[in-house]
Amino acid sequence: MPESHSPDFMDLSTEVAKRFLHTVVFVDDQAIYKEIQQPTALTPPKRMAKKEKGSQEEIHRSAHTLNAKKVTDEFASKGMICSVLKPNEGDNTIEYVKQSAKRADVFILDWDINNDSGETAREIINMLISLDDSKYLRLRLIIIYTGEPDIDSISASIKEKITEKFDIDFSSDDNDFAFQKDHLRIAIFAKEETIVNPGCEERILSITDLPERLSTEFAKITSGLVSNVAIESLSVLRDNTHLFLSNLESKIDPSYLAHRALLPIPDDAKNLAVDIVASEFHSLLDNYEVGNVANINAIDAWLRMNKSENSYSLNGSWGDIELTCEDIRKCQRIGIEKSGWESRVSSKKRNNFKNNVHSKLTQTFCDEDEDFQELDYKFAILTSIKNRYGGDRNPILTLGTILKKESGDPNESEKYLLCIQPRCDCVRIEDNRIFSFLPLEKVSENVKSDIVVKIDDSNYEKLKVNQKIYDLMHFNFSSNYGDDQIVRAEREGSDYIFETTDESRFKWISELKNQHAQRIANDFAASISRVGLDESEWLRRT
Repeated sequence: MPESHSPDFMDLSTEVAKRFLHTVVFVDDQAIYKEIQQPTALTPPKRMAKKEKGSQEEIHRSAHTLNAKKVTDEFASKGMICSVLKPNEGDNTIEYVKQSAKRADVFILDWDINNDSGETAREIINMLISLDDSKYLRLRLIIIYTGEPDIDSISASIKEKITEKFDIDFSSDDNDFAFQKDHLRIAIFAKEETIVNPGCEERILSITDLPERLSTEFAKITSGLVSNVAIESLSVLRDNTHLFLSNLESKIDPSYLAHRALLPIPDDAKNLAVDIVASEFHSLLDNYEVGNVANINAIDAWLRMNKSENSYSLNGSWGDIELTCEDIRKCQRIGIEKSGWESRVSSKKRNNFKNNVHSKLTQTFCDEDEDFQELDYKFAILTSIKNRYGGDRNPILTLGTILKKESGDPNESEKYLLCIQPRCDCVRIEDNRIFSFLPLEKVSENVKSDIVVKIDDSNYEKLKVNQKIYDLMHFNFSSNYGDDQIVRAEREGSDYIFETTDESRFKWISELKNQHAQRIANDFAASISRVGLDESEWLRRT
């Protein structure tokens, strides 16, 4: 693909963000809701005009004024729903902003609300950060859109106050008019008629240009190959919500009830309902081919954005291999095995390269300060471990649950266990039941493992499944949730604890995705059903 016609990755990400953004909330005490009427004729001044601060027209054209009709019309023309909140003095602004914060994609705040020199705006920012840091963790784009000329002081105030309160290590860009940390981005702009301090003119943003700029700012949070697929997927689900629901209308309820009544265990029907919804989600995303936002053209653009140098290096025990941009693009198109890289390694080390290149390849695409090992761990976890997305549901003991034995003895080695109890035997527990577990052995970084789990905010463990039947472990648990007839963990601080009938304690670590857990269970079943057979050794080897 010619370089001049290649797409820019941020432009691609901005288009993805544009399709995702739906809801924008303004908070501005000087919002006006009436159409501004332009004067049709000049009128002679009156004597009392000297005492007036200005005509009605001049007030409306003040840099601080926000034309709510123009704003909502402009966003509506771009397919976004915009709400304008106008707080009056004495209003509980924080509370009603908090409620809308649970749904809004973007918040746009005036700085000097009711002449408070930024106090309310800072309180709203603090509230949003606190909210997102606890129960309602989400991507958060906050825009300061102000008529104040000294936006430099606003920038300094936001960074100082937020850093002081939350100890957030912001990275800054756009000449210190934007700050970002993980899912949070704050950017400062001046309203279109603001006379800003010299050197800040590029931060003046018209209402007409505001929707496009929001997409760009949002893309600076979400820009990434996999994250763009996620954003595109959510956009498709949002846009097709009603079509999706039309296929799952209430008219199918009688069939669901009949199905439930015919089951040996009727309560199993609720799991089928979830499976139906999930499969419809998958069908919808397949139809729209959302994975195309991470296709080879997007990868080419990503490589240009993330790697400015013209060469790459793949380092390992086989030595160093210098690679060009075209080498990398070729690898992404046809795969590393067909790219011929091993021919650049001495013949004595080619087997070493073939067997171990997977452990170093991620590093080739990383910046020098990135921990490629941690990135590999995170990606492995995404593909095999169920994420917990909030909610008050305590984990249950089922196939795929990973536990760590709690011990008061500091000299006792850590013991990890994987539950392989069939799912149907993890429910309908009237009193107590024995559960079966395979031991998980901790292995070092260079040893092959079956599972990677995250132990805390910064530590990971590589675990290998012990499939030996004579090491299989059994523990007896009680159904502690009454009518649910399941074994559910109890919360203790930030941990979830399972306790056996003999008071042994196990800390919940994570849960494998269904197919991964089932594969391990199937492998174990195959290992114990193997046939020991005496036969002709010549025949066996022939």
